[in-house]
Amino acid sequence: MRLRRVLPFMMGANLGTTVTSVLAATANPIAAAMTVALFHVIFNLTGTAIWWPLRVIPLRIATWYGRLAGQHIRYAFLFLIGVFLIVPLVGITLTEFFIRLR
Repeated sequence: MRLRRVLPFMMGANLGTTVTSVLAATANPIAAAMTVALFHVIFNLTGTAIWWPLRVIPLRIATWYGRLAGQHIRYAFLFLIGVFLIVPLVGITLTEFFIRLR
């Protein structure tokens, strides 16, 4: 499949998982669970509404980075390390830092 054909499926799957979280939240008697689940649905709907008209941008970035990572495997590893290790560690560090400032 071509990348431009996969994008609608990806956005739909992203929305589908958030709808599933709303269904799961109905089993929980705590109101915060439903609030968080509905927020995720609204967040993903907003993101889809913003990126769908601008879909050329993420498609071009994905194509460019896919070619780059295909030619130089180190970029694929740098991406994985950055997304799954560095970004979460920076987020946790900043959260802990601002909590201690209170």
